[in-house]
Amino acid sequence: MTVYHPDEGNAFANVGWPGSIGSLTGMNDKQMSINEIGVSYPDDSFGQGTPGTPPEKLEGKPWMLVVRNILQGTSNIDDALQSVQEANRTCNLILGVGDGKAGRVSGIEVCI
Repeated sequence: MTVYHPDEGNAFANVGWPGSIGSLTGMNDKQMSINEIGVSYPDDSFGQGTPGTPPEKLEGKPWMLVVRNILQGTSNIDDALQSVQEANRTCNLILGVGDGKAGRVSGIEVCI
């Protein structure tokens, strides 16, 4: 666990691997939290998993940086959801985003 106090953006607690700048999970000083789980066997709801559907992408923002950007750069759940939608994602994920101030949690199926 590492606690960051960046010059720009939110202070946040990051849970990840030693030496990694990305996040597996964490919480920021705006009471936002996020967690993720990868999708090993995507079904049709991800637009994959059946013949003729596209494979995961090799170019884009790594998912661990998408998660970190939410911790460092968002202050509410709506901004977090918009950040996920705008990211050039590379893989399928299921995210849980929580906003302690608003008392809201959203589960997000992230499709590429």
